[in-house]
Amino acid sequence: MKQKGLAPILIILLVTALAAGGYFVYMNYSKSQYKSPTQESPSETASWKQYKDPKNRFEFKYPQEFREYKSERAVIFNKSGKVESPHKGGLQLIEYSLNEYEIPEGLASEDGLYKFDVNKKQWVFSKGSSGYNVPKLVDGNLEAYISKVGGGLCAGNRIIILEPSYTNVIEIVSTACLDSIDEDVNVDSTVDQRTKNILSTFKFTQ
Repeated sequence: MKQKGLAPILIILLVTALAAGGYFVYMNYSKSQYKSPTQESPSETASWKQYKDPKNRFEFKYPQEFREYKSERAVIFNKSGKVESPHKGGLQLIEYSLNEYEIPEGLASEDGLYKFDVNKKQWVFSKGSSGYNVPKLVDGNLEAYISKVGGGLCAGNRIIILEPSYTNVIEIVSTACLDSIDEDVNVDSTVDQRTKNILSTFKFTQ
């Protein structure tokens, strides 16, 4: 009688053990099959060059194929390493004093300028109640904004990074252009991805 009473208990214990063992094997198999995005494909910025500005204490990475050129007013990054037509594409870095910095309306038909209001912490359009291309705050560790530039065969982003002290503005204009319309190439996506990569590597240093 006792043996008959034990049989159901042994069966339950056996089923529980098998289920636990199966779960353990499955979890270990899943872990062995999983690869993080970093393992699967190395970060695009891993091979990028690094630009450092010791005077203004910031740094960021830029594409490996670009060469650096310092002009009188800006630092230019492109494939030739010299001043070129903007239609060649590339990066242009300029530092401004925040109280002197204004952004032209750009793609809109009406004329106007944006200026950053430090008290309201927002961009103010100087003509009318609102503007077409207001800089948009980017989610991240920096107070950075994006404003669109270019048009037609070219696309670009104006990356606007405010110093924590609200004294200076770091502006990086990133552009890419096509020689002719190509339905297989999305120039906007190219610039947007480059912008995302630049912002992920940008930081102020001590």
